[in-house]
Amino acid sequence: MKFIENNSERWSIHTFRKVKTNYNHMRAFEVKSGYTIDFSRINEDFYSKYLDYFKSLGHTNPTIYKNLMVLKWFLNWSLKNGYNRNTFFRDYAFPWDYHFKANANDYYLEWSELMKLLNVEIGQANIRLARDIFCFLCFTGLKFSVLKYLRRESFTDQAIRLSLPGKSDMMYIPLNKFSAEIIGKYLQTANNGQIFPDLNIITMNRLIKEAGKIAELNESFQIKICSENEKIAREIPKYKMLSTKVARNTFIFHALRLGISLQLIMKFTGLKTIHGIEKFRNESSALSVSEMSRFNEYL
Repeated sequence: MKFIENNSERWSIHTFRKVKTNYNHMRAFEVKSGYTIDFSRINEDFYSKYLDYFKSLGHTNPTIYKNLMVLKWFLNWSLKNGYNRNTFFRDYAFPWDYHFKANANDYYLEWSELMKLLNVEIGQANIRLARDIFCFLCFTGLKFSVLKYLRRESFTDQAIRLSLPGKSDMMYIPLNKFSAEIIGKYLQTANNGQIFPDLNIITMNRLIKEAGKIAELNESFQIKICSENEKIAREIPKYKMLSTKVARNTFIFHALRLGISLQLIMKFTGLKTIHGIEKFRNESSALSVSEMSRFNEYL
């Protein structure tokens, strides 16, 4: 609790929640396992039992590893501030592969799914807002973090013109029919000129899943995860994988399908390397067909 009290003013709400969650895990582990936690007892036996605790909750390798990194952060702080002299945690090596995850190519919506989400009737205002923001990102390629800079004066009839802190170049993102219609809903009600009401990313990602559920995006979707040394696949309904990252992936995927150049896609999305786009090219079958058909020009 001293760690939280001494540092929380500098943390984002996401970091605060992450640390508090780990504090709660430590307390729950102590009760469930009967293992008395003390700095001197952070040893191989502790880590073995703590991993068993997380496995009993059904957590996967990447999730367990992230929790252990928060614990390591705390233990480094306690060492620096004289509360702890045990350095075993610095030499502890996580025993399993924690890098494996589902292929990012799978994380996008097909056009029919996007239209279904865009047009579904949603009664609850905050879920409707999350849906509109998600779809706006799908139609513009903007990052979620950029939305807070959008003001009334950022928009013309045809485009978004935006200057970001620390950037010398003005962003210019042309509007299409879909993005313009979404903006039209919010231009007149913009609070202090800000187009979209504030929504933190954790709340946004939770609400867009609820919107996807309302839109019945229930197609079975396979995710691949690591549990100990086993790589396994799980089937989940597609709405459960919705996030702001999926919105930008959806934009990239369909921009490639439509033949928009890589340079323009990079400009719209703010991606600095081509890798973030290239990974979708093999998935875009329509693009592959159009590219291969260039051989027909020889006829």
